[in-house]
Amino acid sequence: MHLVAAAAVGAVGAWALASLVELLSGLPLQLTWPGAVVLLVIGGCISAIAAGAWLRLRRDRVRTEPARAVALLALGKAAALGGVLMAGGYLMFAMLSVPDLALPAARDRVLRASVAMIGGLIVMVAGLVLERACRVPEDGDDDAEDQPEL
Repeated sequence: MHLVAAAAVGAVGAWALASLVELLSGLPLQLTWPGAVVLLVIGGCISAIAAGAWLRLRRDRVRTEPARAVALLALGKAAALGGVLMAGGYLMFAMLSVPDLALPAARDRVLRASVAMIGGLIVMVAGLVLERACRVPEDGDDDAEDQPEL
């Protein structure tokens, strides 16, 4: 439910920002490639962290320090919420440009917004995987003395 609310907040924020820019300048908001690329890079980084944490904590059952586990959990939660917030915002940017799709500038906005939205979704999914990796196992093996420590 939190993710749906964050997506809605992102969409409303994007609509408000686009409307304000168009009201003040008379031109639609222009999206650039660096925003989309940065989201994709952040998604890749968090995906790598999530994969490493999943392998270490779930597959290998390596014990970790509580502070590190909490930091990974906080990163996962922030990534999930931030990613879906950005995805919702960029989805709104794309939807605002769809009526003018015959214009080349509108097609560029839709393309850039779509790539950025995919980046936001990657960040969200990586965050959810990282959160899931930090869950305490329910099988009772977390008391075993033979597990290596990080």
